Amino acid sequence: MAGMTAWAFLYYGASVLYLDGGLPKWTAERRSVSTEVPTHEPRTFAGEAVAGVYCSLDQAKAAVDDPGTILWDVRTPGEFDGSEARWNPPPRLGHMPGAIQLDYAELFDVESGTLRPAAELTALLEAKGISPESAVATY
Repeated sequence: MAGMTAWAFLYYGASVLYLDGGLPKWTAERRSVSTEVPTHEPRTFAGEAVAGVYCSLDQAKAAVDDPGTILWDVRTPGEFDGSEARWNPPPRLGHMPGAIQLDYAELFDVESGTLRPAAELTALLEAKGISPESAVATY
């Protein structure tokens, strides 16, 4: 859920920092923690949608026939092939035509919970045909 929350803030134009490995890694490294609740001055956030962060339904439909765009399905293999319905399933199970399946969980090291090293991520993405030369829309 942290990733979805970060994405939502990015979509509305906020700056986001993501703690790789989360609090478990932080505390395992014996970094300090506090029980004090900080105070902050109230501020108003006037978010505005950032077009490049979101792929609309119309954009996704156009991408199906666009060889320069990759549709990256980040869900599980079962969600991709329609054999399982998980959180908030779509009305029809399965995937968009031409989509590439790579579960977002594969981007993380199982032991540490951190993102895999850049070289491993690059190799994993390239093995699936996901490259920086193409526009990539994820869902």
